[in-house]
Amino acid sequence: MRRLAILAAALAGCDGGKTGDVSPPPRRYVYDAVEAWNAFAEGSSVEHDVERSGLTMRVTRVLEKRSADVITLKRKSALKLGDTQKVVEDAEEVRRLPAACASCGKDHAADGKWSEETIEIAGRRLACRVFTGRGCQGEDSTTWYSPEVPGHVVKSAGSRLVAFEARR
Repeated sequence: MRRLAILAAALAGCDGGKTGDVSPPPRRYVYDAVEAWNAFAEGSSVEHDVERSGLTMRVTRVLEKRSADVITLKRKSALKLGDTQKVVEDAEEVRRLPAACASCGKDHAADGKWSEETIEIAGRRLACRVFTGRGCQGEDSTTWYSPEVPGHVVKSAGSRLVAFEARR
């Protein structure tokens, strides 16, 4: 019976208090674009600052409509290149991707690793699942995901969350 209790404690991620707690390995997170939004009510939103090739953008996404297969977001992109600024508003449809990558739909898990990290971003401490591996074009890539954030993506190469509203 004692062996069963020790085994149960080990499977639960500790050693029964003998030598201190043993943290379980980080769980692999599978990104599901639809479920990442479906957990939130309409009106939930995120704002990301995006910087690429000298272009700076603030992208705001607001959840307008939810369904089992498609999420409709209202997207507003404020583009800035030098002294020129342009605002573009449109709709974005989010569909279920067959793999873990939020950007390209490829399964990059074979050449990457998962970890867990708590970071402060958008004025809040967020518990994140962090994927580090090769990106869509073979480049080194790290993406932070948190189920506390609509859409789950907190930051990645060239993009970081600056504000969010999570309605339930």
